[in-house]
Amino acid sequence: MRDKKDLKTIICLIVFIMLCSVNNYSQVIDTILPKEKVLLYVYVDKLPSFFGGAKKLRSFVKNNLKWPNQDIDIQGAVLLSFIIDKSGNIKNIQIEKSLHVSFDREAKRVFEMMPKWKPGELNGEKIDVKMYFPIDFALK
Repeated sequence: MRDKKDLKTIICLIVFIMLCSVNNYSQVIDTILPKEKVLLYVYVDKLPSFFGGAKKLRSFVKNNLKWPNQDIDIQGAVLLSFIIDKSGNIKNIQIEKSLHVSFDREAKRVFEMMPKWKPGELNGEKIDVKMYFPIDFALK
């Protein structure tokens, strides 16, 4: 029964917001949502970029990446997601596709030591952008 009551509450809230005028809409949202609003973009006018371009980014990763565990015979990729904020800092590094815990840690370590990027832009303003990057672990 509780799920139906929660669903009714959510539906009532949505209808209430829809019935509000555009001017009052922001007031309603301000009272419901926390004061600190976080906008995160995936589609932008200008993507964040590593200073020096894609070749420099690959070079940085290659020069700093270490094979984490000699005893593990695994090859593959770790997929990271991260946010490049308005200032070009890397934040919220997450493992989206794991290979092995030691390889995941190493991929994250390399990104944590990465320098600032050029931030992304939307309509001429610097914005926070979520990005993805695969790190390959392959024996040569």
